[in-house]
Amino acid sequence: MKRKVGYAVVGLGVGMRHADAAAKSENANLIAVCDLKQEKLDKIKEKYPETLTYTDFDEML
Repeated sequence: MKRKVGYAVVGLGVGMRHADAAAKSENANLIAVCDLKQEKLDKIKEKYPETLTYTDFDEML
């Protein structure tokens, strides 16, 4: 059985594309995202409610 790769994305500018790709992939799980802007985190939480969101990189790690 194949194992999925867990992804975390830092920065939701271009990183939003990476987050979307990870969330839609059969081989990956989008685990967490980090951005300084709460409104970007709110948007991704609407799309992927199970994804953990952080404004602090160290806390995410």
